[in-house]
Amino acid sequence: MAELEKFKPNIDKVIERYRKFLRMEDTGWPLLYIQILIYSDTQSFIPHHQFVSKDIIEVYETIFKRRLEVDDDMLPVIWVNLGPAMMAAFMGCPIRFNSRTSWSEPILNDYSEIDNVYFDPDNRFFKGLADLLRLITERVGNDIAIGLPDVGPGSPADLAAAIRGRERFLVDLYRRPHDTKKLMEICVEAYVEIVKTFLESISHPYDGTTTGYLAHWMPPRASSIFQEDITVFLSPKMYHEHIRPFDEMVTNQFENSIFHCDGAWHIIPDLLEIDEIGTIQFVNPPKGPHILQVEALYGEKRKKPIIIQCENLDIIKRAIQAFGCKGLRIDTHASSVKEATKIVKAVKEFSQRI
Repeated sequence: MAELEKFKPNIDKVIERYRKFLRMEDTGWPLLYIQILIYSDTQSFIPHHQFVSKDIIEVYETIFKRRLEVDDDMLPVIWVNLGPAMMAAFMGCPIRFNSRTSWSEPILNDYSEIDNVYFDPDNRFFKGLADLLRLITERVGNDIAIGLPDVGPGSPADLAAAIRGRERFLVDLYRRPHDTKKLMEICVEAYVEIVKTFLESISHPYDGTTTGYLAHWMPPRASSIFQEDITVFLSPKMYHEHIRPFDEMVTNQFENSIFHCDGAWHIIPDLLEIDEIGTIQFVNPPKGPHILQVEALYGEKRKKPIIIQCENLDIIKRAIQAFGCKGLRIDTHASSVKEATKIVKAVKEFSQRI
């Protein structure tokens, strides 16, 4: 049996679609990731990914079995995570959990203490998660992929902001750029070591890497996913001069990377220029503007594959018209397997017509 075939019978075809997506080649219709929110018995089978329970494998198997007939490009991937405070925890920040997420507290009150900021591979949260990744990988074998954890906020500026405190870090970028540079250098080194360790712990189906958060596949094995959410507070000039050099330090350590862009549309021109960023994933901010309004990504203007969110079928069709099918993955949701199947059929038919 081929890798992942148990829960994705057409896995060879799907992986080939991902290869074409990454090469900006024609896939016929966009890659589709449809999250099925509620099943007919009204029980949600979407686990709270941040928190690890003893039955996590069984929960995911239930999800994958229920959606076997959906002919989209969603891969059977398990996402093991500790929430958005995870990377800060690895750096020694105190963290707290509630039922849905995690929060961290800054630890760098004065830059005279910066030598006390470092990544300790014996950190209990890091060792626990790395061990769990290896254990689950051994248990599921080739049936399910174990995705790279969502290591954010782990990129240089986001992690530095968690360690220093967001407001103080933003002020420091203007008033103490030498100190912020040193802090981000520490964060680059930590991020790279952490991700490379995790890459040794997860599975690598089809000699590539899957990401837990996006259930996305990309070659080769040395791949990463990161973000700079702090950039929503910065001008394009500030990102270009103060943050981008450190992002490139990270991407230069990996053969492929996904950049998660959460509403910071003003840094898109820079992201499109960073060669080692293979794919950009866009999350629409609650108050807009929608990614469909970013003309820099239209048609032939775009030289990188993108992942976008679409709330319904009408927006999916508008996205196909605006961006074309090449290098486009659309993430959406459905309330049932039946609805998800209808979405796939409609997208294929619409793509072929245009």
